[in-house]
Amino acid sequence: MKGISSIFKKGEIAFTALESAIVMTAFLVIAVVFSYVIVGAEHSTFETVTTNEVVERSGPSIELAGSVIAKASDSKVNNIILTLQLAKDQPPVNMGVDSSQGLMIISYLDRVTYVASTNWTKNFVGENDGDELLEQYEKVEINITAPANSTLQSTEAGDVVNSEFRLEIKPETGEVIPVSSTIPAQIDTVMSLKHTSMD
Repeated sequence: MKGISSIFKKGEIAFTALESAIVMTAFLVIAVVFSYVIVGAEHSTFETVTTNEVVERSGPSIELAGSVIAKASDSKVNNIILTLQLAKDQPPVNMGVDSSQGLMIISYLDRVTYVASTNWTKNFVGENDGDELLEQYEKVEINITAPANSTLQSTEAGDVVNSEFRLEIKPETGEVIPVSSTIPAQIDTVMSLKHTSMD
């Protein structure tokens, strides 16, 4: 009788060990599933943040700050001057020393002429740290030479007045900035032009 009793006790102990193993396995499965869900959620959040950053950064890197100015002499427009600044939340843009470096390209188009890359020089206005990067709170003045054979350089004053032209500013990074302008009916030495930077 004693032997049978001890057998049952061993069976109970064995059954209890089996139950414990099952419970532990269940806990492990739950822990693995829970970890997978947490990691998946974090990965999804990271992808969302990264996607949002890419969308934010894919817009224009620079924008116009103020008027488009034309300088003329002898009824011809010789220079177009505009001021640029960084667009909101954009990283610094390397402007280069001038057009010769090819870091920023400005093309010109009117009814008779297209120039893929105009000649321009730059001058930072206001506070800046002295390098070639356009950074937040800095402004840079771009002086573009009117292309030869363009309507702006016509010897006929009638061709210059009321003429329209388009600039496309192509920085090292970011979208192209189109600027369309119109020369007024009267040619002055310095003129503030009607313009739009919308496509």
